[in-house]
Amino acid sequence: MNLTKASLCAALAPLLLATHAVASVITWSAPVTMVPSDASTVITNGTLVTAAWMSPTAATLPVNGVTFTDWQHAAHVSGFPPNYLANNTWFYITYPTGAPNYEKLLSYQFCAFDGNNYGDAYDLSKHPIVLSSLLPGHSYELQVWTPYQNNNSYATRYSGTAPTGPTFSTAPDDSATLNLGAVNGGGPNTISDPQFALGTFTADATTQTLYFHGNVDSVSQYAGEIGAFELRDVTIPEPGTVALLAMGGLLLWRRARKELVTSNQ
Repeated sequence: MNLTKASLCAALAPLLLATHAVASVITWSAPVTMVPSDASTVITNGTLVTAAWMSPTAATLPVNGVTFTDWQHAAHVSGFPPNYLANNTWFYITYPTGAPNYEKLLSYQFCAFDGNNYGDAYDLSKHPIVLSSLLPGHSYELQVWTPYQNNNSYATRYSGTAPTGPTFSTAPDDSATLNLGAVNGGGPNTISDPQFALGTFTADATTQTLYFHGNVDSVSQYAGEIGAFELRDVTIPEPGTVALLAMGGLLLWRRARKELVTSNQ
């Protein structure tokens, strides 16, 4: 009996460790200001895991060959923090005819506020976005954009690990501060465009958390904002794996050729 219990514990230990694994640390690039007419900055390398934008209704939007799905229906995404704003998102731009999809992609924002001012349910340090269906040991690239706003006061930072608190907080893997895009009173005349950052990490579990929180200043401490994000698996197969795949393909080809010859006799 004791041996059986010990064997069971040994078998379950890896699963328990994976379930409670700490989120991987994300290494971030410097912020880059997007250009609405140049969608080529939307990454397409590797294999797409998920791409989400903050549309409050069910909708998809193609940008540079990548299909973004509204956050409520995007694949492998869960755990959005409660949103203080009505209808989950705010829309700030009335687009002129022919506005590029890259600009539309960031027309909605998801905004969460800090627990000190709006209650514990809105504490950004406790409510991350959760990205799932990851493969431990694989390398991933995460692209995150800020949205358009009626002003760009609410600068935002992103991290894979929890910030120290809801207000004036830091995280071990904070991105640099990203500015929001600013529009003129909600109209079509853009004053500035949003920014994005690229984050890379190696998965240590099947899930990865993404926090967004306000920058440390007297204005943006109250909100973290996100406009869209995309996650891609950019793992490069090891040479041995490539060789095995090639060998397997060769064996399948030989088998198919042999069956074809036999059937023609």
